[in-house]
Amino acid sequence: MLGELKHKFILEFENYIRTFKPKRNRTTCTNNCTMKQLERLMKVVRLGVRLKWLIHSLT
Repeated sequence: MLGELKHKFILEFENYIRTFKPKRNRTTCTNNCTMKQLERLMKVVRLGVRLKWLIHSLT
């Protein structure tokens, strides 16, 4: 559920991006690719906070 987004999910998502092995002859994501995917995720998270789908907490 979108309202239950935790820091642990973001860490696990980053680990998944870095370790995912595509089926075809492609390489895994480099650091730049991983950071770009995390940047996109954070844009979605910020949008969710603005639309009040997510609760912003500083704790």
